Amino acid sequence: MISSSRDTARLSLVVGLGVSGWSCVRFLMAQGFNVAVTDSRDITPYSADLRQQFPEITCALGGFDSALFNVADEIIVSPGIALDTPEIMAARAAGKRIIGDIELFSRYAVAPVVAITGSNGKSTVTTLLGKMAVADGVKVAVGGNIGIPALDLLADDPELYVLELSSFQLDLTSSLKTKTAVVLNVTADHLDRHASMQVYAETKLTVYKDCMHPVANNDFIASTQRYLPVMSQYLAEAAINYSLAEPVFDSDFGLHELNGEKYLARGRRNLLLLSDLGIKGTHNVSNALAALAMGSVLGLSESAMLDTLKTFTGLPHRCELVAVVNDVMFINDSKGTNVDASIAAINSLDTPLVLIAGGDAKGADLSPLRDIAIGRVKTVITIGKAAAEIENLLLGVINTIRAYDMKEAVQEAAACAETGGTVLLSPACSSLDMFSSYEARGNAFVEAVRGLQQ
Repeated sequence: MISSSRDTARLSLVVGLGVSGWSCVRFLMAQGFNVAVTDSRDITPYSADLRQQFPEITCALGGFDSALFNVADEIIVSPGIALDTPEIMAARAAGKRIIGDIELFSRYAVAPVVAITGSNGKSTVTTLLGKMAVADGVKVAVGGNIGIPALDLLADDPELYVLELSSFQLDLTSSLKTKTAVVLNVTADHLDRHASMQVYAETKLTVYKDCMHPVANNDFIASTQRYLPVMSQYLAEAAINYSLAEPVFDSDFGLHELNGEKYLARGRRNLLLLSDLGIKGTHNVSNALAALAMGSVLGLSESAMLDTLKTFTGLPHRCELVAVVNDVMFINDSKGTNVDASIAAINSLDTPLVLIAGGDAKGADLSPLRDIAIGRVKTVITIGKAAAEIENLLLGVINTIRAYDMKEAVQEAAACAETGGTVLLSPACSSLDMFSSYEARGNAFVEAVRGLQQ
């Protein structure tokens, strides 16, 4: 059900005509709003669709149209647009209301909303929780920063929304009310868009602002004392905690060891043998616990949740086994777009490694990669803008080889991989210096690996 009453005569300016912006345009037009669009690009993926479906809309491409900003009553900014763009800063200084698609969504959503954010793991947890809800017979709509834009989900009239939210979306959201929400972790990422790690973390933590039953990752809390003052505003009444340690309270989720076997547990009660978990790696154990905690808040049946944990094997481009060629595993972790994600991927493997890393570091400190790679990684194949930085970081410590495209990187990695070893693509960097997306980078890796099999 969609429910709201708004003044549709006012001009809504959509800034950015990508996936999110296009969903905003279609939704606003369906509600009878007066809409205009502007984008810095000359051509966008939806320019032709806009002209065909809504020829009456004023659309200024090839640069942001300051005149449209001046006359707009409300400005809906796409997540990919930096908020320090001069036109947006001027509009904000002039008192214009600036929001994002999730704020718009929050005005119309009637069913309970679940919000999942974090630097790493949010797509996995979002998908996993959605599958748990389906297994329990709940009509659920899953999307946001993953898959279907949030506004497109409104037409489904679901019983539950499960949303993945990015920091960019949260930056422009002030009224979202959630039944449960979680910040999985906060690690160095997107520092090209956020003023500091503190600002980035505080933006993530706003997901708890209007949350009925927050879920908290105790491992994250314990490792990030500097964020505690902000966390304490939101987590004083935390409904459920989870961690990779023994559960402290009966309501908590964690790990328990019995007779040499580890279990996912709630309180003192064992739920599932760790070896029966479909997704592998310590980071995915934490993701599974987060999904269990949120599912319990939602009242999902334990059997449906545990059955899902057994059968769900993960998402593409996230520690995905592509092939075994000449007794060497090739694993695609293209979604490893920051250092902590790549560290988690490296830690999840116990075979001799050749790592393919590099791309756009987005201002992040890559030095932790060196510490984890020592003794674990035999050779690093470097790619992209950060290649030289990674090579300097590993100088005299780990052998490096420069590659200039993914095919060359895979060929070099295959040539120096040990029998019984692993080639891991986990770049620790954004893909946008060489590829259109992390998916495109992962697909290039898969294609190159398949080329080895021919």
